[in-house]
Amino acid sequence: TILPGITRDSVITLLRDKGMTVSERKLPIQEVLDAHTNRTLKEVFGTGTAAIIASVGELGFADGDRVIGEGTVGPLARQLFDEIVAIQRGTAEDRFGWTDLLETDH
Repeated sequence: TILPGITRDSVITLLRDKGMTVSERKLPIQEVLDAHTNRTLKEVFGTGTAAIIASVGELGFADGDRVIGEGTVGPLARQLFDEIVAIQRGTAEDRFGWTDLLETDH
């Protein structure tokens, strides 16, 4: 299920900013299996507030597990995670206006 959320929207914005095509649609599991078999499935990850990016290293099925990529965090997931965290921490430019600077008297 695709739920609305700030993190999901942020990832989509970053991907589009990188010139990638993003589509949101129901994805039949057979399409995922076919892409795995054809070796065109490179990465699988989810997004969420607490995790930001959660990579999927393998998918389990009754007939056996399917390892995704190297079974570790993929390069795109790592890049997106690092970029979002850098924007949150103020170590990267926030070119989307997502953050506000809070000043304290301390």
